[in-house]
Amino acid sequence: YGLVYLSVAIFFSTLFKKRATALGGAIFLWFFFNMILPLVLLGIAVAGKALPDIINGNAPDWYYVLQLINPTSVYSALVSLNVGLELMETVGEYPTFYTTELLVTVLIIWITVFLILTFWRFRRKDI
Repeated sequence: YGLVYLSVAIFFSTLFKKRATALGGAIFLWFFFNMILPLVLLGIAVAGKALPDIINGNAPDWYYVLQLINPTSVYSALVSLNVGLELMETVGEYPTFYTTELLVTVLIIWITVFLILTFWRFRRKDI
């Protein structure tokens, strides 16, 4: 999970000339994924009249698919799916397509994409 944000921060350092700007971009991205995107998804759920289902723990599949965009949600679901059985009552239920393999793959894709973009930017940059 931390590697996702680290790879994004390294990529931002290749985009911006100043270190402070790159750090600000990485912090904004974290803020976006932890504060703004959940509110946007909640707004979509309200507009789609799915909020009562989400509150009752019966969120529609499209809601979980959109959650895969957010690395924080992916990591949270990964931890929830892999806790001991004694804690499963507090976790809630995830759809059947939410598997450990899928969630780990999504996190690896996040890391790989940004590391490839970083490598590509370094190759194009005149040092």
